Amino acid sequence: MLTTVFAVIGFLSIALYVGPLLFQTIFFNVQNLKKKYNAQWALVTGGSSGIGLAMSETLASQGINVVVAALNDKAMESAKVSLPRKFPGIQFRFVSVNLGAHDPTVYMTPLIEATNDISVQLVFNNAGYILVGLFHLTSLEAIMSCLNCNNIAAVQITHHFTGRLVAESQKGAVFFTSSPGGFMASPMAPLYSTTKSFLTNFAVSIAAELTPNNIDVCVIHPSPTNTAFYNGAGNMSTLTTFQKLSGSPQAIVDAALRCIGRTVNVEHGWYTVGNRLLLKILDYTVMSDLMWVFVRGQGDYEKIRVGQLEKLGGKTVGSVTARGGVVASKAVKGQ
Repeated sequence: MLTTVFAVIGFLSIALYVGPLLFQTIFFNVQNLKKKYNAQWALVTGGSSGIGLAMSETLASQGINVVVAALNDKAMESAKVSLPRKFPGIQFRFVSVNLGAHDPTVYMTPLIEATNDISVQLVFNNAGYILVGLFHLTSLEAIMSCLNCNNIAAVQITHHFTGRLVAESQKGAVFFTSSPGGFMASPMAPLYSTTKSFLTNFAVSIAAELTPNNIDVCVIHPSPTNTAFYNGAGNMSTLTTFQKLSGSPQAIVDAALRCIGRTVNVEHGWYTVGNRLLLKILDYTVMSDLMWVFVRGQGDYEKIRVGQLEKLGGKTVGSVTARGGVVASKAVKGQ
């Protein structure tokens, strides 16, 4: 009797996950967001490279004008040239901002000024990065910058633009780039899983609230994707392996455009699905204890620990805070 009960539970658990995925893949086509929302303008954070650039190009190809918000770097300079050249009939506004700034007005003021005279109906919260390093050996400044970029900026931006849409009785959509990394903890990059888990739950929570206002919310969890994200991997072998198996940013954009307004939580690719199925076999509690026991014995753990201590000159964690230096692998604000 118990065997039958557990078999039924196991079957339903997998079927109710895999079934909707197959349905989305077979029956959901890529939607034209200009037609769906009668949208004239979109905002894409991290829109100068990777998934963000692919999203900016796709929106422009559908006839939607785009506000590109990203760091003032080489990728942004390249986008300023390539996007208008590729889509001459589309308007672009480029806003150079650091979404990791501790003071939100540093990025919100330029964004508000750049969009005061237009109606932004589509908001794509895509910017984010990974900060590799042991928490106690990483400066608080670096930790807070990652938290600000990955979470706080998305909350600030979403609150401002959804508030405008509701006040103007405009329909629209808000999109978040999360990660399967948020399904479980990520020792040696603790802010990544934490911030991505927040994004997922935040998106699903506000989706229910905004539906009566004709505002759709969608959060996507891409499998490894070939973007500048991996510039922040340092010498972490797991991430280097994922980079070799990474897919196209356009595939992520297409998945998002198939699902927005049709479902809230989108899981795309082999790694995302594999992680979800693994957690149906190994409960999160068990997985947590396995990490607690085995991670410290991994080569990456020791390599990262030693590398951070060398940068500190062997000083203790108290010295890290005092110095305030960024003691972690190079981080790139973009996905």
